[in-house]
Amino acid sequence: MATENISKKLEKYDFNFVNQEKSIIIKAGLSQEVEVWFHENGKIMIKDKLTGWNPLTGLIQMSLRSAVIYISIAFFALLAVMIFTSSVNDNITPFFGILYTLLTVWSVMWVIYYTIKLESLKRTLIFFIENE
Repeated sequence: MATENISKKLEKYDFNFVNQEKSIIIKAGLSQEVEVWFHENGKIMIKDKLTGWNPLTGLIQMSLRSAVIYISIAFFALLAVMIFTSSVNDNITPFFGILYTLLTVWSVMWVIYYTIKLESLKRTLIFFIENE
């Protein structure tokens, strides 16, 4: 029952979604999906997923939270490599500094974009659910 009401509202506002038996998968664009699960006990779970090719994780499919952890670990590893390489060869330090800065700005920009999009969609879904 709840999936039908939410589906009608999503259809009305031209969301791209797939209706399944107990869940709705909303395609938020740029390889981001939000899945809304309707449980028997009335509990509703909202999960996100970065799929396909996306600017944060490439081809690896994972949630936004996992992507932030994955990127943080990758940046610490890259920083360690950069420090080690700089101690061996001073000529490469400016290149690594610029590359590291560009990658950091790129990642932070996409994390902010995906987070804003996800939270906006969550608020819209909660509004639809509360006002059915």
